[in-house]
Amino acid sequence: MRQTVVGRQPELARIADFLGGVGGGTHVLVIEGEPGIGKSTLWSSAVADAADLSWRILSTRPTAVETTYAFAAIGDLLDGVGDVVLDRLPGPQRRALNVALLREDTGDVPADSRTVAVALLATLRELAAEQPVLLAVDDVQWLDPSSADAIGFAIRRLRAERVGVLIAQRIDRSAPAPFGLDRWSESDRLERMLVGPLGLTALRKLLQAGHGVVVSRPMLRRVHASSGGNPFFAIELARALEIQVGPLDHWMEMPSSGDLTELLERRLAALPGPSQDAVAIAAALAHPTPDLVAAVCGADTRVWLDPALDANVLELRVGRISFSHPLLAAASHSRTPASRRQEIHTILAAIVEDPEERARHLALAIDGPNEQVALALEDAANRAYARGAPDAATELVARARELTPVDRPEGRLRRTLAEAEYSTIAGDAGRAVRLLTPVLETCPPGGPRAEVLRQLASVMVRGALDWRAAPDVWRRALAESVDDDHLGARIEFGLAGTLDLLGENVTEAASHARAAVAMAERLDDPAILAEALGILAKTEQRVSGRMPTSLIDRALELERALPGDRWDLRPRDHLAGMLAWTDDLQGALTIWGSDRQVAADHGYLVALGWILARMIVVEVLSGAWAQALKHADEGDEIAVDVGQPAHRAAILAGRALVEAHLGDEVAARQHAAEATGLAWPSGALPAARTAAWALGRLELSLAHPAEAHAHLEPLVIDARAAGIGEPGDLRFVPDEIEALIGMGRLAEAEPLLDWFEVLSASCGRISATGSAGRARGMLHTTRGKLPLAIDVLEQARADHEAVAQPFELARTLLALGTAQRHALQKATARRSLDAALAGFERMGAALWADKARSELASIGGHPAARNDLTPAERRVAELVTKGHTNREVGALLFLADRTVEGHLTRIYAKLGVRSRSELAHRSSLVAPPSGRD
Repeated sequence: MRQTVVGRQPELARIADFLGGVGGGTHVLVIEGEPGIGKSTLWSSAVADAADLSWRILSTRPTAVETTYAFAAIGDLLDGVGDVVLDRLPGPQRRALNVALLREDTGDVPADSRTVAVALLATLRELAAEQPVLLAVDDVQWLDPSSADAIGFAIRRLRAERVGVLIAQRIDRSAPAPFGLDRWSESDRLERMLVGPLGLTALRKLLQAGHGVVVSRPMLRRVHASSGGNPFFAIELARALEIQVGPLDHWMEMPSSGDLTELLERRLAALPGPSQDAVAIAAALAHPTPDLVAAVCGADTRVWLDPALDANVLELRVGRISFSHPLLAAASHSRTPASRRQEIHTILAAIVEDPEERARHLALAIDGPNEQVALALEDAANRAYARGAPDAATELVARARELTPVDRPEGRLRRTLAEAEYSTIAGDAGRAVRLLTPVLETCPPGGPRAEVLRQLASVMVRGALDWRAAPDVWRRALAESVDDDHLGARIEFGLAGTLDLLGENVTEAASHARAAVAMAERLDDPAILAEALGILAKTEQRVSGRMPTSLIDRALELERALPGDRWDLRPRDHLAGMLAWTDDLQGALTIWGSDRQVAADHGYLVALGWILARMIVVEVLSGAWAQALKHADEGDEIAVDVGQPAHRAAILAGRALVEAHLGDEVAARQHAAEATGLAWPSGALPAARTAAWALGRLELSLAHPAEAHAHLEPLVIDARAAGIGEPGDLRFVPDEIEALIGMGRLAEAEPLLDWFEVLSASCGRISATGSAGRARGMLHTTRGKLPLAIDVLEQARADHEAVAQPFELARTLLALGTAQRHALQKATARRSLDAALAGFERMGAALWADKARSELASIGGHPAARNDLTPAERRVAELVTKGHTNREVGALLFLADRTVEGHLTRIYAKLGVRSRSELAHRSSLVAPPSGRD
C-alpha cells in the first residue's frame, strides 16, 4: 500500500520531473540526507509512481548485514527477470551472471566480476528496449562491494537507454556522488536532491495523519526543536513521551538529537522478551524469514512476530522479514549482549545452507584463533572468488588468516598469498604488496620464499605499481627456486614477459623465455609452454627483425587446445604485435578487433584496455585516426574504471600520437604530459615512449627540429641499448634522423641512417626502407645533390605506395616535391606536392598540409618587385629574423649553404638592409604584401 508523503511537495515535484525525463535517455536522481530524514519514504513514493506508469522496476534495499554478501543486491535487482531476457545475453555473460547468483555451479574457470557487470549492463539495455526501467537502490551505503561495482559499471555506460536510476544514500552534498557518477560522461543527467527537515506544519500533519498524535503548538515547537525537524526522530520522540490529546507537562525534559539510539533501544525494550530476541536474530541475518528466525529462537512464530509487527519494528512482505527502518536493526544489535549474539551466530552457522553465509556466522561466533573456522572461511573465500567476487573473497580469506592459530604457519602463508591474489584482482594491488613484503622477513628460504617473491613481482606488474623494479624481484625469486621446475618455469616466463613489456634488454627476455620453454617441456605444461613460446617468438623477432614462424605457430596451436578462455595466456596478442611490425597492419587489427569483442563480451576490462592501447597506435599508422580517437575515448573510460595508471598512460599516449598527427598542438601536449606523469611512477615505460614519440612528431610538424630531437634521441639510445633490431619497433628512428637533418647535424644523421638502412634491408621491411629512403633523399637535398635525392625519393614513394600507410606516403611525396622544386622541375614538383597536400587534407593532418601548401606557393609566381620578396625568400627571411643561422635555415628548408647566402643577398637588396640584425629590426617588411600568399 502506498505510503502518504507529508510536507514534501517540492521533492515530489522533482521526482516527477526526473521520471518524465527518462524518455529522453538515462537520468539519475540521488536522494540524500541524514538518517531518518525521509529519504526512504520519498524513494518508495518514486518507485510506486514508476510502477503506476507500468515501468519495469528493479529494486534493492540492502541492510548493513548484507555488505559482506557477494552479489546480494544484484540478486534483488534481477529477481523476477525471466530466463527469456537472460537467454539473450552472450554465453559468457549469462554463465557469469548465473554463477554469481548461485544459479549455476562455478565449474573449472572462475567467473569474472567484470563479466557480471557487463551482463547487468546488457540486461538493462534489453529491458529498456521493451519498456522504461527504474533501477532503484535504497540505502546505497549498505551495498555489497561486488554489487556496487557492477551497478556502477552499468550505470556509467548508459546513454540513450530509457533507464531511470533512483538512489537514496545517507550522506550530504560534500561527498562525491555514488557509483563514480561524478566522472560519468552524462553528468548533466545527474541530479542530487538533499532532503532537509520538515517544517512545523508538516510535522504536525505527519504526527496526526500518520500516527494519530495531536499536540499543542508549544509542545510541537519543542518536539520540532529537539528532533531538528527529522521526521523519524520526531515520531520516536512522540512514542517515547507518549504524547496524546490532552494537557501535557511543558516543563518535561526533551531528549536531544543525539539520543535517537537510546530512544530506539527503549522502544525495543518495550517488546515482549521473545520478540526482542527474535528481532536480534533478524538483525543478524541478511535475508531473514519467519521460519529461519523461529528455528533459532525456538518460539512459536505468532508469539514473537505479531508484537514486533504491531509495534512497527518489523515488516513482513512475501514471506521475508525486514525492519521498518535500518536504524532499528542497528539499535537491536547494539543492545543485544555479546554472548547472546555469539549464541545466535553459532546456531545460524548450523542451520544455514550457503557455505559462505555459514562461514561468516562461524567467524562471528568465536573470539580467538580457530583452525576449523579458518578453513571454513578459506573455502568460502575460494567460492566467492569463483563466483566473480574477489572483494568478498579478500575479506573472507583475510579473516581466515587472522583466525589461523600460531602453530599453523603453512596455513597462514597460504591464506596470506590468497589474500594478496584476491586483493590484486579486486583492484587493490597496494594491499597485496603490504601483505607480502613483511612475509619475506620470516618466510623460509627456497620454495616458500620463491613463491612469495613470484607473487610480489606479479602484483607489481599486474597492479602497475612499479614495472621497472619488478625484474629484480623476479630474479630474486628465480635464485630461490632451484630444483623446482614448475615454480621456475612460472618465474622464468614472468621475468621474460616483464622484460618484454618494458622493452628493455630484449636479449635477456629471449633467454628467460627459452628457459621457460625448456622447463615447460619437461613438465608437460601446455599453458606455460604456450605463453613462453609466444614471448620467445616475439622477443626473437624484436632482436632479429625476422618472424620465427614455427615458434609462434606452435604457441597458437597450444593456445587453441587449452580449455576455456585464458586471458593470461595470449600468444594471439603477441602475433598481432608481430604482424604490425611486419607492415601487416590490417592483420594485426583483425586479431585485436576479434579479441576486443571477446574481451568485451566477457567483461575482461584489463585485457580490453591493453588491446585498445595497441590498436590506437596501429590505427595511427594505417590512417584510421577517427577510429583511433574513438578507441581512445573507450579506453580512457575503461582505464579509469579498472584504476590502473599504466592503462591510462598507454591510452593517453596513444591519443597524443593521434592529436600530434592531426596538428592539435594543445591537446597533444596536454595528453602526452598526462601520459608521462602517469607512466613514470608506475614504470610503464612503453607509454612514456609513445608519448615522447608523439611530441617528437608534433615538433617536426611545427618545424622545431631541436625540440623534436630532445624527445626522440632518448628513444633511439634506449632502443639500441636494448638490442632491438626490428625496424617495425623503431618507427621513431626516421623521425630522429629528420630532426638531425633539420638541425644541420648531418654528420650525426648519416651514421644513424646507415644503421637503420641496414636493418631495414636485412629483414625486407618495406615501410622501413621507404622511411629510410625518404631520410636519405632529404639528406641529399640538403647537400644540394638533387638528382640523387630525386632518384632515392622516387623509390621511397614506391615503397610507401606498396604498404597501407598513407601518412608516410604523403610525407615522402612532400620531400620528393621539395627536391623537385629545388631542381626547378616545376611541373613534377607541383604534381608531387598536390598529391601530398591531398593526402594530408584527407587525413586531417593540418600542420603537414600547411607545409605542402607553403611548398606549392614557392613554385613559379610573378617577378618580384624590389620591395616584394618571393615566397622562398620570405621563408628564409622569416627564419633569419628568428635568429637561425644560415646553416640552420638551409637544414630547415633543405637548401645548400650557398643558396641561402644567395637568397639573403637578394633580400638585403630588396629591403634596403645591410645586416642580419638590421633585418631582424625590420621584420615587418618580411610579411607578405596584401592580397599575396
